[in-house]
Amino acid sequence: MPWLPKMGADSTRLFSAAVAAIPKNYQGRWIIYVKAGIYSEYVTIPKSATDVFMYGDGPTKTIVTGSKNFAIGKVPTMQTATFAVVGKGFIAKGMGFRNTAGTQGHQAVAFRSQSDMSAYVDCRFEGYQDTLYYQSNRQLYRNCFISGTIDFIFGRGTALIQNSEIQIRMPEPNQQNTVTADGNHEENSIAGLVLQNCRITAEPELFPKRLAIKNYLGRPWDKFSTTAVIESEIGDLIQPEGWMVWATAPNHETATVVEYGNRGAGANTDKRVKWRKFKAITNKNEALKYTAAVHLEGGKTPSKWLAGTGVPVDMGLIH
Repeated sequence: MPWLPKMGADSTRLFSAAVAAIPKNYQGRWIIYVKAGIYSEYVTIPKSATDVFMYGDGPTKTIVTGSKNFAIGKVPTMQTATFAVVGKGFIAKGMGFRNTAGTQGHQAVAFRSQSDMSAYVDCRFEGYQDTLYYQSNRQLYRNCFISGTIDFIFGRGTALIQNSEIQIRMPEPNQQNTVTADGNHEENSIAGLVLQNCRITAEPELFPKRLAIKNYLGRPWDKFSTTAVIESEIGDLIQPEGWMVWATAPNHETATVVEYGNRGAGANTDKRVKWRKFKAITNKNEALKYTAAVHLEGGKTPSKWLAGTGVPVDMGLIH
């Protein structure tokens, strides 16, 4: 079992060395323990590194940080990620991932995942615009903390975020916040984003101004964008209409947006958008489509993979 020491003055590229040490054609799960510390490094877990389990001393103690961004640094969004995962079956526990570019950096990814059948538990993803990029494939996030401003949970994969805090931050002047931006572009696909039993809150800096700044649950990034917010606590900072259009394309005309069993001052759906495929579900059987058993393990290629991760997960409805 390899491990990473705490970052020191003479220690650089520690993650890269640990990843390079993973044997080719390794059978089983490769474990990397990361001691507490702040690691200023850009990390990629490559396609060849499968079934890696990386764990730290806690999401506020073991932190990987970077600041690549599109607006100031002129880096393409995909390449701004502080930490990126491609290899199948990646699991992270007790880790923190940051992009500190700030609001002026615009697109600035803290964490990007293409890892199929990957899971993230007790992790922290901190950024502003485009914090968490679930780029492709099936992904579970459980007991996590995710913060940002614009489209800060976005992607084209199949992701379920469960039992997590989603914290909206102070944007640039004259900006509005959007929590999600799903980019599903295939009709009748199971792909999309589900937030289940999450808490949507305002950071302390935003809280006094939360009602003056417009905050939305999300907007549709592509034509068949699919987003469900179920069994979650929605704070009063969310606009009554809940969702906003994509400014440069009429994606809302074909996007699927679902809410079910939510609670809190921002959960009332009476004044929600009147989009053709927006639905406030009241039937439990209909809501089951957006649970782990179907959303992550169903579809065209069903696979019972979640139990093998060892990550706790509620397979059905929670409440």
